[in-house]
Amino acid sequence: MTTQPATTKPESNFRPNAAGPKQIVRQSSEGLNVRICEHSGICEFHISARPLPGENLSILFGRIAALLKEHDAKIVRQEVFGSIDAYEATEGLLHDLFGDIAWPLNWIDGDSTASGISGTHIVAISGVEIECIRLNGKTVATVFRDKWAKHCLIGNIIPANVSASQAAQTENAYQNFQAALASAGMDIGDVVRTWFFLDNILSWYDEFNKVRNGFYSGRNLHGKTFPASTGVSGRNPEGGALSLAAWAMQPLDSQTDFTEVPSPLQCPAPNYGSGFSRAAEMVTPEYRRLLVSGTASIFPDGRSAHDGDIAKQITLTMEVVRGILESRDLTYADITRATLYFKDIAQAGAFDAWCTRNNVVVPAISTQADVCRDELLFEIELDALVELNL
Repeated sequence: MTTQPATTKPESNFRPNAAGPKQIVRQSSEGLNVRICEHSGICEFHISARPLPGENLSILFGRIAALLKEHDAKIVRQEVFGSIDAYEATEGLLHDLFGDIAWPLNWIDGDSTASGISGTHIVAISGVEIECIRLNGKTVATVFRDKWAKHCLIGNIIPANVSASQAAQTENAYQNFQAALASAGMDIGDVVRTWFFLDNILSWYDEFNKVRNGFYSGRNLHGKTFPASTGVSGRNPEGGALSLAAWAMQPLDSQTDFTEVPSPLQCPAPNYGSGFSRAAEMVTPEYRRLLVSGTASIFPDGRSAHDGDIAKQITLTMEVVRGILESRDLTYADITRATLYFKDIAQAGAFDAWCTRNNVVVPAISTQADVCRDELLFEIELDALVELNL
């Protein structure tokens, strides 16, 4: 795995709402990276965890449960990267530890370890009420409010008829997506970020793009462009052609909004037929949250770069990421969550080497996945967060 101990460790007795200046607290131990952010009367926990050598899933999730219990935090979003064979056991374990799974659980099949999974990302919060939205008998969204906005975190959106054509399944996934948004009092114009995990992506990505672009065509995006997005390979336990997740936000204050963030080093993705923005930023008087789309080794004119050379692809990709971060006065240190997608997980050490050379620490989970082009060997997506002085 790629993440190493964070550069700073907080006081072990950190408690939300403690007196003193606000800051994003970084906690790190082997196999566990946590970013804690207090704002608007709530506290966010961004957790990236992976099994330690020889560690079983009950110990891994037990570590997470202990952390959340200590801070009375509830999960609002989770991604698990691992073998579908480990899904039922993991779901049962989560039930044992947390009771009902009252949050969208996105399971993405990819490389796994002996424990069955390569890692998990979790967003949890404390200090605010959480609404759970269910669709077709399963949890597909959580909704909560801070002082500045209403947030809807959507996931586990899978087509109902998994035997239908890939295009029909994509259309159905979007219909379910709209239904989840409507249940939260939102619509597509409130969507900041999307994730798509496509089974065998390379065989039908063009077809997927046609459906996605057609879905956005003519819809009211509230003056916005396409959401930021990730589109990579990944099977789901229900056997659907794809699964979908999203983050939507509805401002509650005139000083709060979200906007597209272009990449200084890459052309807009719609230039080559893909309906997404390079990044999107939520801006409030108290914090800024940057959501960076899946980013890979692509030249400014849209051509893939450094075919066959994983080290050069990582170097260019991270230059592009740095350009996006710096355009918003952020650095690698502001990253709260990252996922690294490798065409061949055996090459994950190339990212470790890049981090060592550049003295960079990233709270990341690595997994094996094809991205949207066969020649691309690496892709990274990430979130970053900075608090502002009111």
